[in-house]
Amino acid sequence: MTAGNMTRASLFPTKDSKSHLQRQMGMGFFSSFSSSRRKGYFGNLDNALASFNRMLDRNPQPPIIEFNRLLSSIVRMKKYETVVSLFKEMEFRGIKYNVCTLSILINCFCFLHHVDYGFSVFGKTLKRGFKPDVVIFTTLIDGVCRIGKTEVAAGLLKEMGLVGCVPDVVTCNSLMRGYCSQGKIDKVRKIFHLMASKGLKPDVYSYSIFINGYCKVEKIDEAMELFDEMSHRGVVPNAVTYNTLIKALCQALRPRDAHVLFRKMCACGLSPDILAYSTLLDGFCKQGNLDEMLVLFQEMQRRLVKPDLVVYTIIINGMCKSRKVKDAKKVLSRLIVEGLKPDVHTYTALVDGLCREGSLIEAQRLFRKMEEDGCMPGSCSYNVLLQGCLQHKDTSTVVQLIHEMADQGFYADAVTRTFLKDFLPGNDSPAIKQLLGLFEGHQGVKVK
Repeated sequence: MTAGNMTRASLFPTKDSKSHLQRQMGMGFFSSFSSSRRKGYFGNLDNALASFNRMLDRNPQPPIIEFNRLLSSIVRMKKYETVVSLFKEMEFRGIKYNVCTLSILINCFCFLHHVDYGFSVFGKTLKRGFKPDVVIFTTLIDGVCRIGKTEVAAGLLKEMGLVGCVPDVVTCNSLMRGYCSQGKIDKVRKIFHLMASKGLKPDVYSYSIFINGYCKVEKIDEAMELFDEMSHRGVVPNAVTYNTLIKALCQALRPRDAHVLFRKMCACGLSPDILAYSTLLDGFCKQGNLDEMLVLFQEMQRRLVKPDLVVYTIIINGMCKSRKVKDAKKVLSRLIVEGLKPDVHTYTALVDGLCREGSLIEAQRLFRKMEEDGCMPGSCSYNVLLQGCLQHKDTSTVVQLIHEMADQGFYADAVTRTFLKDFLPGNDSPAIKQLLGLFEGHQGVKVK
C-alpha cells in the first residue's frame, strides 16, 4: 500500500485512542502531559515552544521521551501543524526519534485530514527499521475508516498479522465503527464475535458501536438485546450507549420505552445531558405527549440542566401542536430574556401554532418579523404559512405567498400540493406551476 493511492481524511479524537496511547507509554503517557501542564510547564503554546527551544539547546540533549511528552501536550492543544513543524526541526537537528514519536506524527496528519501523509510516515517507520506497533496500525485503520475505506482498513488488519502485531480491542473498535458508518451490520457483528474468539473482551465502546450499528439499520429490538447482554457480561453502559438507544427508540415512535431507559440511566448514577433531554423531549413532542414532555422539562430544570434553543423550540412546537399557543408565546419571551435568539425553526413552530388556531394575521405578522430580525424563512416556513392560509381560504395571501415562493425557488411539499390542487383547480399561472413542481426540468416530486 502506498500513500499515493490514499485520499485525505479527518480523524476525530476518541477516548479509545487516548487509552491506547496510555497503554503504550510506560510512564502514563497522557497523565504525564496533563500533570506537566498543571505544573505550568506547558500551560499554553508559547510556554511549550519555549520549552522546546530550551530542550534543543541543552547539552546533552534530553531523552526522546521528553520530546514526545512535549509534542503530545501540543497535540492536546489541537495545534497539529505546530507538532509537524517541530518534528521537522527535530529531524533537522539530528534528534533520534522513536516509534512513539512517529505515532504522534501520524495522529497529527490524520487530524489535519492527511491520512495519505500518515501512510508516508508509516513508510518511514519501516524504512528506519522500526517495528510498527498496534498504535500506529490502529491510527491508520481509524483514519481510512473515517473516509469510508473500510476494505483498506481490513487489509491493514491482515497486514498486522503478517508482521506479528496483534490487534487489540481498540483496533477492532475502529474497524467496527467504520463498518457501522456504512450500515454494514453483518461485518460489525463478525468483528465483534471475532474479538471474543481471539480472547479479546469487548468493552463499552465495542458494545456502543455495535448497538449504534443495529440502530442505524432500525433493528431496535436486537440493539436492546445487546444492551441487556452488557449487564450479564459485566460491561457498564455509558452515556453514549444510553443516548444512542434513547434516540433510536424516539425515532421509532417509542418515546415511552425511551423514557424507561432514561430512568434506568438516572438510576445507574449517570446524569443525563442536554442531548438526552432534548432527544426524549422531541420524542414526546412528535407523539403529542404534551404532559409528559412538560414534566420532563421541569425535571430537567430541577437538575440544573440549562435549556438551550433546541430544547425551547421543541417545547414551543409541542405546545403549538396541542393548541397551547398562549403558553408557547410565553416560552418564546422567556428564551429571548435568557439571551437566546429564535431561529427559523422556532419561528416556524409558532407560525404553525397560530395558523392551527386560525390567527392568520398574527401568523403573518410573526412571519414578517422573522425576516426583519434577519432570520430568513425557508421552504418549510413558507409551506406552513401557505397551508394555514389555504385552510382558512385567505385567497389574497395565498397568491402572494405562491409568487414569493416561486421567486425564491421554493417548492410546495406534499401537504401543500394537496391543498393547492383542491383550492386552485384549472389555474395554470407560471408561479403555481413552479410551486407545484410541474415546470420542465424540475427534479422534485411531480403532481400527476
